[in-house]
Amino acid sequence: TSVRLGAPQRTGTTTASFVVAAIGASQTISAVPPTVNPWPVGSNVQITDGANTIMAQVTTVSTVSFVATTTAVVSGAVGNTMASSAVITPVTASSFTVAALKASQSITLGSAAQAALFGPCSVIGVTDGANTITATVTGVSGSVLTAITTAITAGAAGNVMAANALITSTSSC
Repeated sequence: TSVRLGAPQRTGTTTASFVVAAIGASQTISAVPPTVNPWPVGSNVQITDGANTIMAQVTTVSTVSFVATTTAVVSGAVGNTMASSAVITPVTASSFTVAALKASQSITLGSAAQAALFGPCSVIGVTDGANTITATVTGVSGSVLTAITTAITAGAAGNVMAANALITSTSSC
């Protein structure tokens, strides 16, 4: 069952430290989610404590933890300890071209369950550091969000938003 969240953010924090696993390996991550199951199986997430940042895909979920396979180590190194209270944020599964204002774009997430968390009318922010947009979700099909650009605060229309761009939800209807 997917849960559509109404919270302003889909982020959470780790409740215990863990050792950063090698790419392709799994680790169990204890976490305090913002609500029930914000990172369903198949979700892509970024986890960072400031010194270490990894990208991972959720493979198993329980009420107080989840198992995730490391897909990239952005900073820090395999074998480092990720500190407790590290921030967990959903990310895109692939790159996409930033649409012009009032134009539509497709944003692919890790799974249909993850995409369902951002229901139609959700206002989302997406950033890869170089590009930052605000968009209103108009539809969800499988793991793909269709969203109309309402603001571009960094970068420009036509730029490529990198894979693993951070996703936030600023409101929902």
